[in-house]
Amino acid sequence: MIRYNESVISKFVPVLQAMVLNERIFPEQLYKNVKSHFSSLSEFIQTLDALYALGKIDIDNATGEIICL
Repeated sequence: MIRYNESVISKFVPVLQAMVLNERIFPEQLYKNVKSHFSSLSEFIQTLDALYALGKIDIDNATGEIICL
């Protein structure tokens, strides 16, 4: 069983808080801002995947920026 603080869902808060400050941000910069909350880059990407699937973020295909919705 996975503990809540080890789950991807628990990582939503730091990512969305960072996104509120920057409504549009490049993935590299976002990772630099929140990497202390993640054990790996893979965990960060899984969190972005989940937020995208839930409609909380989007990607600007022209610039590559992540957009907070």
